[in-house]
Amino acid sequence: MTFSKKMIACCAAVVLAVTVLTGCASSQTAPVALVPQTANMIAEIQIGAIVNDPALIAAYNNSSHSANQPQTVQDALDKLTEKTGLNIQDFSQLFIFGDTSSINTSNMKNADSGYMAIIAQGTFNEKTFVANIETKTGKKLDVSTYKTSQVYSNASENFSMVFFGSSMLVVGNDQAVKDCIDVHKGDKQPLSGIIVDTYNKLGEASIKAAFAIPAKAQNALAGELPSASALSSKAFSKMDTAGMAFTKGTQDVSINADLHFQDATSAQDAKDTINGMVSMIKGMAATLEIKTLLGQMQITNTDVWLNISLKTTLTDLQSLSKSLPSSSSSTSTTTTIVMPTKVK
Repeated sequence: MTFSKKMIACCAAVVLAVTVLTGCASSQTAPVALVPQTANMIAEIQIGAIVNDPALIAAYNNSSHSANQPQTVQDALDKLTEKTGLNIQDFSQLFIFGDTSSINTSNMKNADSGYMAIIAQGTFNEKTFVANIETKTGKKLDVSTYKTSQVYSNASENFSMVFFGSSMLVVGNDQAVKDCIDVHKGDKQPLSGIIVDTYNKLGEASIKAAFAIPAKAQNALAGELPSASALSSKAFSKMDTAGMAFTKGTQDVSINADLHFQDATSAQDAKDTINGMVSMIKGMAATLEIKTLLGQMQITNTDVWLNISLKTTLTDLQSLSKSLPSSSSSTSTTTTIVMPTKVK
């Protein structure tokens, strides 16, 4: 098994790439209380704390990028403003919701890629914000009224936007935006149940997400390797909801996953499977740093819940990165991770 030296830098780069392309929380209604019941996926990004974190900025700036990717965080911010008219400094938090079964992952550049919207919190001047988008994109937005709310839209791309005061806006698929307005007006009930429970269970985090596991994925897991195998995924076929969180502290990094299963037996089986996989990988690991990192992983189960957590320091991650073989010294085939670099 060959490990690429760039993997640790890529992890930090992924966090930066996601956050710089899309902004601490407001005192007004929490975004999760505005999510329609149609959604089966919710995610929160505390973009202010992340984009301004010196360690993460350095991690992205010092990692390698292809020629068509932003070379620094500032480059990414400048390109976003140039292409869309959006100033990332306007945003403090982003909350994303959607229906994963409707999302066309092969056409994510198109606003009409599925049922999805972003609830953004920050400080917004509505007229200036809209004017900047129209100027940079070269497209005039249509203006209409939906239940007394002024909606800006581009019908050809199924894109809509609405402001809730000067500190919150919703942008995304036209139906998702209208559903959010319905919840805001009290005409529809907000999302509740296991997805929200999983989201809340994750606590405070820099980035966190909770989502339902599609039936198709559950069926696929059930048909994988025999359950007797240490690498079997069959134990996860009764996992119906997953939550994941990433938290960057001053000197440490925490990764946390809360998995919900249909019964306690499945949660225990999944725990046993993961423990087996970790033990096998530790035995195959070529460096002490990898063994140490895997040794820091905690796996616990309580009834139908399985928690996987890892807390380490930035120093340990840097040591791990230095200990891994460089891709230039390996003759094996490498995989390039392409980061998203623009939002449409």
